[in-house]
Amino acid sequence: MTSEVVLMNNKAVAVAADSVVTVAIDGVPRKTYTGVNKLFEVSDGQPVAMMIYSNAEIMGLPWKTVINAYKAHAKKPVFKSVEDYANDFFAFLNGNKDLFPKKLQSEQYAIMLKSLLATIEYRADQIRGLLMTNESAAQVPSEDQLIGVAIGQIYDRITLDDYDDEREELPCFPPDFNQHLDKEYGDIINGELSVFISKHQLDQSALDKLKELPYLIVTKHYFPEAWPYTGIVFAGYGKGQVHPELCSYEVSNVIADHVKRGDHIFAKLSNELPVVIQPFAQDRMIRTLLYGIDPHLESLVIHKTFELVPRLMDQIVGIIPDLTDDQVEGFVQSVQQEDFSESISDFFHSIFEHQAIHHMIPIYSAIQALPEADLASTAEALVNLNSFQQRMSLEVETVGGEVDAALLTPGDGFEWYKKPLQRTQSVES
Repeated sequence: MTSEVVLMNNKAVAVAADSVVTVAIDGVPRKTYTGVNKLFEVSDGQPVAMMIYSNAEIMGLPWKTVINAYKAHAKKPVFKSVEDYANDFFAFLNGNKDLFPKKLQSEQYAIMLKSLLATIEYRADQIRGLLMTNESAAQVPSEDQLIGVAIGQIYDRITLDDYDDEREELPCFPPDFNQHLDKEYGDIINGELSVFISKHQLDQSALDKLKELPYLIVTKHYFPEAWPYTGIVFAGYGKGQVHPELCSYEVSNVIADHVKRGDHIFAKLSNELPVVIQPFAQDRMIRTLLYGIDPHLESLVIHKTFELVPRLMDQIVGIIPDLTDDQVEGFVQSVQQEDFSESISDFFHSIFEHQAIHHMIPIYSAIQALPEADLASTAEALVNLNSFQQRMSLEVETVGGEVDAALLTPGDGFEWYKKPLQRTQSVES
């Protein structure tokens, strides 16, 4: 786990990151260690910074090692935009046999595919458990039917986003990449699928979806927490750039000589966007400061408000005397047909307007006006705010340690505001 932030105004860019690593077992944080570098200078003397969060390794190799190898290879690269720096870094990873040998790539792809098939079986067991709590054992579908349902659910999860829109095909791969995967990993795909299919009698629909999954898990913009991925943030100025730029990505394995990556957040300062406050990873307290309400509490309030409307209607019906059953039923039907969405939207609009006027606008205005040194100290303070909240909770402290911070300007380049000590890397950050 990690807490990081990027602040940008028309004077400078400030970046800050904590230095705690978290060891998690089955997704549950168990132990933390302090002392990991997550903030790096991309090119000596150039005003471009890189930060990493989530997984601190790529295919078993620490990102610190990869970044140092890039800097040694690229010397002092000079590009016109921050996005060009990011593209050059990823181009260095593509096809890099020294860092990612072909055998390692094949092994990692096989692990990903085995994990996918194990997830299907695990999901089928979950569905069985849910059904058996509500149905008799005789009514629960067969194991093969449950496997088919699980395949369909996981297929939808990979191909559709949270709004049921089609997930994009990652542009980091060439259009014919499925054929390339067949060439590189056809034996692995056929072998693993053959073993799985031999254990289950699947209908044609489930079988067709199953055969697509070994390709979709690579080419779709899908980065589940169960498969380790890294968030990579680039921020600063390209050569000659007047306005700073922020580019962030989700990155996982190198597959068939191409690093899997998806665009995450992009921002470039302009007259229309004079300030940027962008947290990454754990951002609860930063967002609480910005919006004037804890984001978890805000989500709960919204959810409970929609639940409250029908409960209020039931109470109103209950206190009206002498209503017949027919009258109650007619009233309930009328209420169910009534659209309260406009009234609820007006209610939340007034709250959001209050947040903007009394919280967001003052803070954004203050960040916009901050001088360079204050911008760096503010970035450090925001990360420390998340660290303090963790320290005061009863949870494992997944944010903490020394905060590293840097200031980037076109004139002075990359300057450490708080320079990291010599540290070791670990598996999770």
